[in-house]
Amino acid sequence: MFDHFVWGRATRISPEAPIPVVDLARESFMPGGAANVAYNVSSLGGEVSVFGKVGKDVAGVRLKKLLHKKAVNVQGLIASQVCQTTVKMRIVCGHQQIVRLDRETNTVPRASEAGSLLLKLEAALDRADAVIVGDYGKGLVSQRMLDRLRRGCCKRGVWLSLDPKPSHALDLRGLSFMTPNRREAFLLADLSDTTRHSDPMLDSQLLCAATKLLEKLQPKVLLLTLGELGMQYGASMETIPH
Repeated sequence: MFDHFVWGRATRISPEAPIPVVDLARESFMPGGAANVAYNVSSLGGEVSVFGKVGKDVAGVRLKKLLHKKAVNVQGLIASQVCQTTVKMRIVCGHQQIVRLDRETNTVPRASEAGSLLLKLEAALDRADAVIVGDYGKGLVSQRMLDRLRRGCCKRGVWLSLDPKPSHALDLRGLSFMTPNRREAFLLADLSDTTRHSDPMLDSQLLCAATKLLEKLQPKVLLLTLGELGMQYGASMETIPH
């Protein structure tokens, strides 16, 4: 994904509609989605390669240049014939975001493109310590890809992490690390979220959802992201030292 920020100030309301008129001050561009994860890993000193799809468009070229400048290996990015690069444009006035415009095609890549990407991924496993999969439901992450990654990582002792998208039904059993947020955790656990507690450790429904996910999906580590309440950690019994 490619994040495009438009910064400006609004001093009047449009005579055409009850909306602010924004005077453009500047624009900025950042890697988004899984590209942002790669960007951050590189910023922390890690050697990182990114695998995924972009479109044959200006946004795809800009995204690759931004990542390359940050020493991220972009050889694993395929320029898809059927998909455009996902762009999220945010218009910000002062400190207030007033609108976001998304441009994307959630299209499954051609079989040849998906096959080429998978081969590149598997070839990179021999020199990897960890694989981070970001499933944003854009058509790229498939059960076939996840199964082959799981087998390849298990064979080589490579850590396999996934940020899930519950609306995209996948078999997520046996991963090394999962990072759902609260809403995703309850959807994956097939439970209703009807009450909340300011202390996550006293939130009985949240604890129940976490326990069910550990039993149902058996990740080595489960990390629930809870916004302003922080994070909640859980591990399967096999990973807890005796």
